Amino acid sequence: MPEVVGRHRVVAVGAGNPGAWNNGQNGTGGLLVIKSNVFNNTGTISSNGSKGGTAYSCGGNAGGSGAGSINIFYNSILNRGTIIATGGSGGDYNPYDCGYGGKGGDGCITIGNISTGTFVQE
Repeated sequence: MPEVVGRHRVVAVGAGNPGAWNNGQNGTGGLLVIKSNVFNNTGTISSNGSKGGTAYSCGGNAGGSGAGSINIFYNSILNRGTIIATGGSGGDYNPYDCGYGGKGGDGCITIGNISTGTFVQE
């Protein structure tokens, strides 16, 4: 269920990606779109990827999932706060000396003014 913050609804969902056998996390960063008359973020907005799992045997450490996309459109801005879209880390090193899983790709953050009726990217 989306979280309602003031008059804005915050929704962030992603596809599952549990990774290897024992401890991968589900989900990618997803897609987040915010359209606001006055944008005032005093906290953190994130759309991060999930950590990959660690295998029980050689050859199976999973890569982290990719981060999502954050798109913010505003007429005026008071505070940007912290906005991040970081790919998930790869599966941990295991006792079979097989190395780590790869990191997921970082996401995309787009922030822009729409007060003139035309998008102007920051």
